[in-house]
Amino acid sequence: MSENDDLSVMVYAGVRETTQFQSIPASVQSNAGHPGGVIDLTRHYQGIDTRWTHRDTLLSIPVTLTGGLDYETMTERRKGYENFTVSDGVTHYGDQGNLRRNERNLTDKLSLDAGMRFSTVNFDSNDFYVRPGNGDDSGNARYCKWLPAASLKYAFDPSWNAYLSAGRGFETPTINELSYRSDGQSGLKPATSDTLEIGSKKRIGNGTGQCGAVPDRYPG
Repeated sequence: MSENDDLSVMVYAGVRETTQFQSIPASVQSNAGHPGGVIDLTRHYQGIDTRWTHRDTLLSIPVTLTGGLDYETMTERRKGYENFTVSDGVTHYGDQGNLRRNERNLTDKLSLDAGMRFSTVNFDSNDFYVRPGNGDDSGNARYCKWLPAASLKYAFDPSWNAYLSAGRGFETPTINELSYRSDGQSGLKPATSDTLEIGSKKRIGNGTGQCGAVPDRYPG
């Protein structure tokens, strides 16, 4: 795109076909719910990945910023057959027999979102009131933290899902807290928090119902 900007787009698609004969006795496969001893699987997957990269400098420090969007899907057609045939009362193993399973599977019920944020806050103080017995209190402070977050969601149906989310946060001292400490000292540390939430959401009529649990995990 330019000397400092790159744009990349990747499109992919593929097909995987698998046929596998398993060593399962015919007596076990006689159960009505058994999928059979032969696996016949056809899987289709495809997606697109876009990525933009910008290179620059910040206070003479080289900085690279990358962002993008990724989308992918997968579907599979899974069939199962008996791994035997019967002819004139004789069981012949190793032959594909009667159909015992036929389903189409999608992956849109389960989704995972994750991210990482880097936060930095800088304080700089210049003391103009320097007198005998009251020294120069000028100084600076820098607070920085990597903050990960992730969420796993499973959709039972279009209106009902269950989720598990976790994240980390931090809060820096305010200017007033740094300026008016009771002990007259500086060097306050930021407050940090770790959050874990488990819950479920369901759309009922025109509203949304939610229930969940948030453990009390907020160490200072």
